[in-house]
Amino acid sequence: MGRYLVKRLMLMIPVLFVISLVNFALYSFAPGDPVTLMMNRSWVRPEPGSA
Repeated sequence: MGRYLVKRLMLMIPVLFVISLVNFALYSFAPGDPVTLMMNRSWVRPEPGSA
């Protein structure tokens, strides 16, 4: 049982790394600024010339 737990915990490290890498890549390739997209846009002024 101990070997099984150690093996599962050691496999968790690369899995979490890959998940973090995929998450970073998705945010990097998404259009726009991630912070602006997560904020409530009701009070954000549009950029000049975008309308």
